[in-house]
Amino acid sequence: MPKFRHCILLVVFIVSMLGNERVKAAHIIGGDIYWECISDGPDAGKTVFYVSLYRDCSVNTFVTSEQEIRIINHPSLLILSIHLISQEDVSNSACGYTCESGQFGTVEKLTYASDPIAITGTPPAEGYRIEYAKCCRGQSDNITNGPNEEVYFSATMYPFEGREMYPCYDSSPAFAEKPAFAVCARSRYRYYSNALDPDMDSLSYELVPAIRTNQMPLNYESGFSGSSPLPGAAVNPSYADVVLNPSTGFLAYDFPIGLQGRWTVEVDVTAWRCGQRIARASRDMMITAGFCQVSNTAPVISEPNWLLPMGSTGYHVTVVAGDTVNFSVMAEDTNYISGVFQDMGFRAEGLQFGTGFTDANTGCLNAPCATLSGAVPPTIANGSALTTTFNWVTSCDHVVQQGECGTPSTTYNFLFKYVDDFCPFSASDAMNVSITVVADSVLNSPQPHCVSVLENGDLKLWWEPVSDPFSPSVFDAYIIEHAINADGPYQEVGSVEDINITEFVHDAANLVLAPSAIGPNHYRIRTRSGCDGRAVSAAVQTVSYIFLSVASVDTIVSLSWTTLADPPLASSNGNGQVLYMVYREYPAGNWQMIGTTLDTLFSDVRIDGPSATNYRIELSDALPCSSISNVDGYVFDGVSSVENLIGLHLQPNPNSGMFSVSTSSTVILGFRILDVSGRVLREEQLSRATDRMMIESDLPSGAYILHLNTERGVAMQKVTIMK
Repeated sequence: MPKFRHCILLVVFIVSMLGNERVKAAHIIGGDIYWECISDGPDAGKTVFYVSLYRDCSVNTFVTSEQEIRIINHPSLLILSIHLISQEDVSNSACGYTCESGQFGTVEKLTYASDPIAITGTPPAEGYRIEYAKCCRGQSDNITNGPNEEVYFSATMYPFEGREMYPCYDSSPAFAEKPAFAVCARSRYRYYSNALDPDMDSLSYELVPAIRTNQMPLNYESGFSGSSPLPGAAVNPSYADVVLNPSTGFLAYDFPIGLQGRWTVEVDVTAWRCGQRIARASRDMMITAGFCQVSNTAPVISEPNWLLPMGSTGYHVTVVAGDTVNFSVMAEDTNYISGVFQDMGFRAEGLQFGTGFTDANTGCLNAPCATLSGAVPPTIANGSALTTTFNWVTSCDHVVQQGECGTPSTTYNFLFKYVDDFCPFSASDAMNVSITVVADSVLNSPQPHCVSVLENGDLKLWWEPVSDPFSPSVFDAYIIEHAINADGPYQEVGSVEDINITEFVHDAANLVLAPSAIGPNHYRIRTRSGCDGRAVSAAVQTVSYIFLSVASVDTIVSLSWTTLADPPLASSNGNGQVLYMVYREYPAGNWQMIGTTLDTLFSDVRIDGPSATNYRIELSDALPCSSISNVDGYVFDGVSSVENLIGLHLQPNPNSGMFSVSTSSTVILGFRILDVSGRVLREEQLSRATDRMMIESDLPSGAYILHLNTERGVAMQKVTIMK
């Protein structure tokens, strides 16, 4: 039977809160956006977007079953349709409130979803921003003229290591906890956003300004801001400021006696992988403090009582994979109102809890799962304490590999929440316990030394061996990763399982990806070790093969090449500087060193002879080993030089960033501009072939390499920009 025993709410407050609302207001009092990367089935690799809307049921508002979201900064996707998939009454049912009754404080949650979609391309630095906007906001005491402002919230997909977004590789964090919209004035407000990230990325929280579609913050009333959305010291020196824990999302505020009103609060959660921002989601919500004639306090939760690891205290522990975690939590609500004890409900959340909180084998991200005993959700106690005992046997499966950075640890969050049945607004408190599982005995990655082009065109790498001081050994393998762009994405192209073998040949027969014969090849060498070989340490440095380009113009031969590493390797020849050796072959089979240089440019006098003139660059290393470039050259009659063969003409050169390119015997299909380290700075494939084009860039002064893709091959030319 519905409980009305504590329900006393002044009608004056209801009228005052609703009387100033504009008729046109949508009365959406909260919402958020998140997305899911589909990992299997026919739509694997596609993304589904979700929108949660919270509707104030005390106003007769119709919300359509079809809505739209916008994708900003994407070159082709602009608007996506989303469809209503569920409706849930999230009112305080303990007081007999239902959305159907239309009582003040009743709320309905509407969830929308898009169809699975392939999100193509790589996001720009500011990311692909997914937006929801709808007119209009409700009246709030911290936003100026709120009913004339739109409801707006968003989520953002950020670039990660240059990867294409399809197939997808990331799901955003999603707010698992429903907003707590209403509380009794003079009570404590305690709220966990409890964002969950299925990829186990690191999360951070912050209070931010509510904004408009144009990304401009809304106007706040005096004393309020995005970071201080509830009445604080700036409003009244006797008021305490709202506090948000940036690591857990725990929001705490003590409402002063007599303070009533409604305020807009915006919380952002950001997901981080390998130290890079990868996703962001925002939650917009209104918090109302209403008058309650009877005083009420929230349930009281004890600190965790740690049994294992022995000696632990507080709300966070770090354990080694294989350790057992065991603690108990007690909560009670001793409020005795109108001769009756309150009911206190208990629930728990966490991606690592097993099915029904009792199954250690199923229901969590990675088994073994965490379980509870004693009080198991959902549980209700009346006037007595609830004690639950947490138990989790960790394993190497709980150390999740975080992308390319080789994170040797993963943190799991477990939320314990207790709610009373006070009317009209229940009081609650929650506790978050975080457990970090580390992979024991992780080895660092090796220092690379050389990358050399072999005579058959294969690429050979050398590196310094790592030391494994552990017994038994924890070394599993060296991992060799390759990319054609220094920023990635990188793919594993091979591994070496003997710690003493420190060489690898990347050949044309590689089953994953052969090295590029016409452009840069970048490599990272990483160590897989520890915890069943699950930990892959971050690479010490990226190295690239020295890519040589030769251009013969009039009587001068110009050589330019990319660097081995940036910054240079300390072990390279040159006593702290990189000293390159330039070799020339003429006639065939006769290689001679013709000079050395600390630069990546060299000029030679053209040889007017019938046979080819070839060049290569060498850089020795103290390992010992040598990095040897590809061989490039020319023939005086123009037969073997792509640049001469196609009649390449570039002017002016040097230039201020704008120059023309033309060919006399073929057509241009596209181009790349690289810096001297081989990093691709600009790339464009033409929609229509042409024999001449104008290229304009905002690159700073310096030397660059133009790769011109033509029907007769790739031509290369040094470009000098002087501003």
